[in-house]
Amino acid sequence: MSEKTWNNALRNFIWSTLIKLAKKKKNCYYSDIVCNIYERFGVSLPNEIGYLLGPIMYYCQKNKLPPLTSLIVNKKYGIPGDGLTTCVIPNKEQLKKVYKRVFAYEWEKIQNPFARYNFKNSLSKMIDQKRR
Repeated sequence: MSEKTWNNALRNFIWSTLIKLAKKKKNCYYSDIVCNIYERFGVSLPNEIGYLLGPIMYYCQKNKLPPLTSLIVNKKYGIPGDGLTTCVIPNKEQLKKVYKRVFAYEWEKIQNPFARYNFKNSLSKMIDQKRR
């Protein structure tokens, strides 16, 4: 499996996780995402996961969606990290306004843009390639 396919499969999982959080009107820490990926797939990632979140963030911006990745916050400060560049969130008051938009959005109308990248299909392809 290529690194690009692998990263997009992780983005598929993260997107689904963020949609569930939005429906529950909750946020999470970066470390929660890292732990969920480890628990689900046995993959250790650094807490620096901006390379996975960037394409999700830009997809939301390009399609005029609320900033879904704003639901992931820094444990120490309680706001998203500096990597969230598609909207300005200087403080928790501004974050509440952003969350209102994210929580109110009808995410079920949006197809997961990374859905075609799933672990089952990707692993099956990788196993088939190794057998050849």
